[in-house]
Parts: sequence; C-alpha cells; structure tokens
Amino acid sequence: MDTILDEKYEEVQSNTRVLSFVKRFDILQLMKSAGFTKEKGIKLIDIFVFLVTLVFNHKNLYEYLRSLGVPIKFKKDVVYDFLNNPMCDWRRFLLGVSSNIIKFLITLTNENRVCAIIIDDSSYYRDRSKKVELLACNKDHTTGQYYKGFRKLTAGWTDGATFIPLAFSLLSSSKPEKRLYDQGPGVPKNSPGKSRREEAVRKGTDVTLELIDQILGYVQNFQYVLFDSWFSWPAIIKGIKDRNRDTICMLKDSHNIFYTYKGKKYRLSDLYAKLNKSTKKSGCIASVIVDYYGTSVRIVFVRNRNKDSKREWLAILSTNITITEEEIIRIYGMRWDIGVSS
Repeated sequence: MDTILDEKYEEVQSNTRVLSFVKRFDILQLMKSAGFTKEKGIKLIDIFVFLVTLVFNHKNLYEYLRSLGVPIKFKKDVVYDFLNNPMCDWRRFLLGVSSNIIKFLITLTNENRVCAIIIDDSSYYRDRSKKVELLACNKDHTTGQYYKGFRKLTAGWTDGATFIPLAFSLLSSSKPEKRLYDQGPGVPKNSPGKSRREEAVRKGTDVTLELIDQILGYVQNFQYVLFDSWFSWPAIIKGIKDRNRDTICMLKDSHNIFYTYKGKKYRLSDLYAKLNKSTKKSGCIASVIVDYYGTSVRIVFVRNRNKDSKREWLAILSTNITITEEEIIRIYGMRWDIGVSS
C-alpha cells in the first residue's frame, strides 16, 4: 500500500511540475504556432502534459494503459493520432521551447560565457524490423558493423553547465539500394511530415548545415559549433564559417583531405611529422596555423591517452585562430555534454 501511495504522490508531483513548466514557457502558444490543433474532445495541452508526465515517471504508454485501476480520460488512439499527425511541426515546436529555456538560462550566467552548438550522430537500431518506413542498412562507425535502422542526427546547445536539445533528424540513406523498405503512409505535400521524410534520404552534410540554419532562426547565443571527426568535412567547416560562427572539432587522418603549410600540402599525419614537437605545452604536443581550403585554421595536436590506440596524438581544429591552445581544448571538452544526454 505504501508503494502505491508513493507512486501516486510522485505522479501528482510530476504533473504539478509539468503544468508549471507549461505556463512558464508558454507551451500551448508554441504548439499552436507549430501546427498542433485539436478541434474537439480532449484538450491539446492535456495530452501533452500526460505524455511528459509519463516520461518523468519512467513509464511508457503501453504499460500505463495496462495498469489496473489507472484513471485515464482518453484511449490510446487519441495519443497515437496526436503523435503521428504529419501536420504537426515537432522540430519547430522543440526549437521554440528550447529557445525560451535558453533565453531564461542566459540571464543567470555571465554574458561573456562561451556557448556552443554540439552536433553528433548515433546509431538507431531496428534490426528486428522489416516494414519500417525508410528502413536502411547503415554502418555503425563505432563498431564497424552494419545494422538495420537509422542514423540519429542530434543538435543541442550548451553553456558548459547545461545541455538543451534543439533538433533531431532520423537519417535513412541517400542511396536507394541501401534502403530496405521505402513504402509508407501517404502524407500531404508541403507538410512537416513530408519534409522530414525527404530530409531522411538526403546527405548528412547537407542536413547538418540546414539544421544549423534552422537553429540560427531561434537561437543566436552561441559562438562555436562542436563535433567529432565524423563531421569534419571541408563543406561543413566552411559552411559554418560562412554563417559567422566558428568550429572546433576533432580531425581524422583522411587520405584525400590536405592542409597547406608553408606553401605545401600535407595529410594530417604528415603535417604532424613535419612539425617541431620539442616545445610542449600543457596537454598540447604541437600547434600550427594552416590554410584549410581557403580558411585559416589552427590545428592543435594533443596526446592520445587511449592505450589501445596505435597513434600517440589526436588533432583538434579551430577556425578561431585568436584563442589559445588551452582554450581550444577546454571548449572542445564541452562536446561531451551531448553524450551524457543521449
């Protein structure tokens, strides 16, 4: 009996906190501006509060509906229709909510504090699925294995203390031969649902820059975009610079990417071998300013503390060449905030 009462108390407390959040950050107005509508029956905000409360109570909809003696105002179809409506622009809604939260957070910190957008992707496995719309064969770059599912592209904002998710994109494959199941329900043209489906089969580099453009429409308070070596392509780094933001990212030693130093082009490993490594700074083996496809960048080589790695160094690129090597390393360390939130 005590357990049941405790769970009920926690649910009421969660519901109260969610309602307070809804009022403080004007959630209902943001939902309406993002195309969420409900002509009759259960109120739109009641469904939203119910779903968010489930999350904070660590429950899923299926288990909750199967629980005996649980009062609920609506059936599961109401929730599924709400979640599956292609006219609802979930990205616009999330950007609006996140923007309001960030505006509140920046009033609590020093205006000179470094803020950044973090871009990352992870593998979204659906190995047991057969008929999931746009299901594709993808490669997990962590394990090197192929799997059925999607790439989950994530963008979030951080000030070094707090991480706020901004946008998500489930990517299938831009190559038709790698898509295992294309068929899906028909959705209206020019709808958010149609846009997300078209986006899913585009190249990740294009989607990444588009996400940054969409974020800039809501959030301006950041100086850097951070990501790991899987996004460190010239098109992305130059595209971010063209948007008046700087990049700090890990680099990979690719055979077809070159860095111009003293008039000569070098691969990353050759550039490292060329540098004089006698002067060592805290955590930094070597540092150099090079030309990177028309953009001046600083590359900082740091010691690789992974004992299993064959390479003794890691390389971090910064398009802001005015800050110190220590500051570049410190800011890049903020990138791990997105790993904690995933």
